[in-house]
Amino acid sequence: WTRPPSAPDDLLSFVRQVSSAPLDVTYIAPMRLPTVLLISIFVVILYALVSRLFDDRRVGVVAALLVALDPFHIGLSRTLHQDVLQSTFMFLSLVPLLGYWLKGWSRGWLLLSAVAAGLALLSKASAVFLIPFCGLLGLTWAVLRWHRQEWKGWSDLGRLVADGLLWGVVAGLTVFLVWPAMWVTPLRVLKAVFGLSYYYLSQADGEGVFFMGPVTQNPGPLFYPITWLLRTTPLVVLGLLMWAGSSLPSLLRKRRPENRSPARLIAGFLLLYSLLFVTFLTLADKKQDRYLVPIYPALAALAALGLVRASTISFRVRRDGHRVSILLAVIILIILLF
Repeated sequence: WTRPPSAPDDLLSFVRQVSSAPLDVTYIAPMRLPTVLLISIFVVILYALVSRLFDDRRVGVVAALLVALDPFHIGLSRTLHQDVLQSTFMFLSLVPLLGYWLKGWSRGWLLLSAVAAGLALLSKASAVFLIPFCGLLGLTWAVLRWHRQEWKGWSDLGRLVADGLLWGVVAGLTVFLVWPAMWVTPLRVLKAVFGLSYYYLSQADGEGVFFMGPVTQNPGPLFYPITWLLRTTPLVVLGLLMWAGSSLPSLLRKRRPENRSPARLIAGFLLLYSLLFVTFLTLADKKQDRYLVPIYPALAALAALGLVRASTISFRVRRDGHRVSILLAVIILIILLF
C-alpha cells in the first residue's frame, strides 16, 4: 500500500528496476513511510516496556519523550538506513531479557525477546552482539540464585541451558522465516552476510571520517564517545548525570549482588549494555556515528530514571497552592536556552 505509483507490482521487479542515480523523487515518501510508522509505534511500546521494567510510569513517559524528541534519532528514522531498525529491535529484545532474567517475567517475554533479536539480526549483522549479552544475563541470574541460596543444582542448570537454546532457536527461526533467501540457499546467504560484514568492518571508510578537524581513516577510540556527546540532547546528558550521582555510588559500593534492588541491577545492565556495545563497535576499523544508535534508547531510559528521581527532590512555592519541582524549572531553562 506504500508502493509508489510508478513502481512495478512485484518486489523482485522493483529491486531490479529501481534507480538510485538519478533517484525518482516519487519513491522517497512511500519508501520512508513504513519506517516512520514503525518508529512511532516503537515509542509507544518503549513507554510500556520501560514503565513495566522499573514499575514506574513516569520513567516510561520521560524515556519515550526523550527518544521521540531526539533529533538524531528522528533524522535516522526518516531515512532508509537500517541502523534505526536495528536499534528498535535490539531494545525490544533487551528489555524483555532484563525482565525475564532479573525480575522473573514469564517465558513468553523470553520468546518475544528472541523474535525481536531475530528481526534485529535481519536489520544489521552487528546485532549479533545480543547473543553474548543474553548469555551474560543468564549467568547473572545463576549467580544471583547461588548467592541467595536458591540454586537448585541440575534443575536450574537445565533451565539455564534450555532457555538459552530456546532463545537462540526462536531467534534463528525468525531470521529463517522472515528472509525468503534463507529458504533457498541458507548457507550461501549467511556466508555472504557475515563475510561482507567482516570485510566492511575490517576496512576503514574509503572517503574517511571527519572527526575533530581533519578527515581521517582511523578516528580512534574516542570517536564514539565524542560523537554521542555531540549528537545527544542536553536533557539526556543531564538525566544521566543525575542518575549517576544518585546510583553509581551504590553500584560501586561493596554490596552483595543479591542485596541490590532489581531496579538498580537493571539500570546497571543498561549502562553495561551501552558500554559493551561501544567497545564492540570501536574494535572495527570502519566507524560512523549512526552505528551507535542502538544505545540511544537504553541511555534515554537511564536518563529518564535520573530525571524522575530528581523530580522527587522538590520544594514548595506558596503561590496559589501549587508545588513547583526542580525538574520542571530545569527543563524550562533548557528549553529556553536551546
